[in-house]
Amino acid sequence: QATLENEIIKNLILQTGKKENITVTQTQVDERVGKIEAQFTAQGTDLDSLLASQGQTRQDLEEQLKVQLIVEGILGGDIEITDEQIKEYYETNKDFFPKDAVLEDLKEDIRQDVFQQQMGEKFQPWLEELKKEAKIYYFLKF
Repeated sequence: QATLENEIIKNLILQTGKKENITVTQTQVDERVGKIEAQFTAQGTDLDSLLASQGQTRQDLEEQLKVQLIVEGILGGDIEITDEQIKEYYETNKDFFPKDAVLEDLKEDIRQDVFQQQMGEKFQPWLEELKKEAKIYYFLKF
């Protein structure tokens, strides 16, 4: 049932992205995969091995990232991260950064974290509304 629900959500997002003319290029997906791979490599972990241990492939990851990028295209357009928000995030999470970390060097990473937080806050209500408006018919009983 969870797999079916995930497939429905994915298709709703893809349809909405198409309706709103949101396109995701393979280059965008490759860039995101590259960032993820670099993070795991820095930790001494091979991305493909990690994916395999979770029963996933690189293709599965790319598909998930494509959907995520579409959602970001739909919901992220009106999210603006201010320097004040970045500073506040840094102060609140200081213990998680290296002792010698300089805010200026962390700005882009923090901006991305704050963006993802705000996306997360917007996503669930948006998804619920999307599902409510969609015509979904289940022909199987669970």
